[in-house]
Amino acid sequence: MPGHMQAAVAAYPSWGCGYNTTEVRPLWGISQDILNVEEETIRSMKDILSEVMDLFPGRFIHIGGDEVPRYQWENSLRIQERMAELGAGDEAE
Repeated sequence: MPGHMQAAVAAYPSWGCGYNTTEVRPLWGISQDILNVEEETIRSMKDILSEVMDLFPGRFIHIGGDEVPRYQWENSLRIQERMAELGAGDEAE
């Protein structure tokens, strides 16, 4: 998260960054489709992680954060506005 989410964005387009509707990726590799930073999307991810933590009650769950192409965030006016709302200085934050 927020990368490696093309299948999730295909199933739930509102979680994406507002680009073209995507399909489930049939190839290995890193796609450009990443999650947006809207409160609804963040809340959905928290809900999913809560369910995963109930299923796998270990101390740690790796959610990624690496391998995130930031093209969609860099080129989305809404994402840039939301970053400002959150006080994020750049896409890495």
